[in-house]
Amino acid sequence: MPDIYRGALVLRHYENLKLREIAEILEIPEGTVNSRLAEGLVQLTRILEPQFDDTRGRQMQSNAAAGLRRRTGSVSSSPDISSPSSRRGLQVTVNL
Repeated sequence: MPDIYRGALVLRHYENLKLREIAEILEIPEGTVNSRLAEGLVQLTRILEPQFDDTRGRQMQSNAAAGLRRRTGSVSSSPDISSPSSRRGLQVTVNL
């Protein structure tokens, strides 16, 4: 998965940042953040799909994707990203 999608997904779903905060960190419009999140979920589904080839697996995959889309939360308390100015230019790498 390209870093532009992976980074947006990590910031949203692992760091629990809001769209506005992600846009600020990545220095892109909020609409672009939305697009990257949507495409990232599509790509993640394609990556995971071969691992879930039975009915139960597909249901688990669908539930997981729906949960990611619904998930909201407050900003992570992780000290290295405690303020927008300290997060600017943040490089995110996740190996899938």
